[in-house]
Amino acid sequence: GATAPADALSPVIRVERLTKTYTPEAGPVLSDISFEIAKGDVFAIWAPNVHEWTVAALGGYLAGAVLVPVNTRFRGREAAYVLRRAHATVLFTVTDFLDTDYVALLHSAQEELPELREIVVLRGPVPEGCTSFADFLARGASIDDATLDERSASVRPDDVCHILFTSGTTGSPKGAMLVHDAVCRVYECWADVI
Repeated sequence: GATAPADALSPVIRVERLTKTYTPEAGPVLSDISFEIAKGDVFAIWAPNVHEWTVAALGGYLAGAVLVPVNTRFRGREAAYVLRRAHATVLFTVTDFLDTDYVALLHSAQEELPELREIVVLRGPVPEGCTSFADFLARGASIDDATLDERSASVRPDDVCHILFTSGTTGSPKGAMLVHDAVCRVYECWADVI
């Protein structure tokens, strides 16, 4: 598809500090993220629980984009179905989880995904036609704080932030939409208990 001019890119988040306390190399990660998606657009993450998952998700939330987490047990055809139904424009994934290459699975399904503009590889070898997470992050390096603040200020509590799909065990997976307010209230209750 056509590439938007640099000044039309939709900035998302500037992560000032991310501490990975669950890894031996705990420390700060300074990164800028720029999604080429607009508020309300859909992005998907088909990956295990790695810190890049969180960075991508938070970036999308602050942009007002809608996250579709894709079940890591899905095969290519199932994932393609979810991506197509959700109208995902960007997919974040990995190519080396438990000897599984999700990009290869998706391509082997040979499904048409006309709205999917970019596949970003969070971890693992980057196949031809995909973007590495490092390169994706580098595209946001020139985005100023005022633009980032303006973008995140436009997100409202009643904006959809997730589309969660069922596993599809009794038919095709079905999606349920969640809004920021509901997700934040659940987290707040969980944090009070913990």
